[in-house]
Amino acid sequence: MCTIIYSCNNEAVQIHSDASYIVNIDSAEDRGVFYLSSIVKSVRPILLEEPDYALIGDIYQMDIVDNHIFILDALVAKKMFMYDMNGKFLRQIGAMGEGPDEYRALADFCVDTERKEIYLLDRYKKLLKFNIRDGKHLETVNLPHGDFWYDELAYVDNSLYMDINHEELDVSNNRLLKL
Repeated sequence: MCTIIYSCNNEAVQIHSDASYIVNIDSAEDRGVFYLSSIVKSVRPILLEEPDYALIGDIYQMDIVDNHIFILDALVAKKMFMYDMNGKFLRQIGAMGEGPDEYRALADFCVDTERKEIYLLDRYKKLLKFNIRDGKHLETVNLPHGDFWYDELAYVDNSLYMDINHEELDVSNNRLLKL
């Protein structure tokens, strides 16, 4: 089991990993003192290597897949990073720019563990697919434009799903697009 604890800001954290177990401490009984050792056998910090070209300013989203750590910094560095489980920087996934294989503003990502591919969602209505093994760009899909935006990605049962939002729709009326 892997438990991820990190601190950058006070925002909620989404962790999408089969190797993780989310403990909802808000609904826990108040027994006074809480000892992490009551649910964890051992703790091993992973100090991330941060070369100058891979400085993380804000962890927007993080996932652990196949012993790799994926970190999306959508706000400060505006990049997607990949590390091994020892914290060694492996590569940046994709690059910012205006080209067909580049993104302008990252919104979300998800991983296809079987094909070893990673999907990056660009807020400017583009979906980019990269090979995890070498970081090479595989495909770009230009998404339909309209008075809406694409918010979240999920890869479930060999299908990619995307959340579509519209400012006039409330949360219960958001639509999922299966790609």
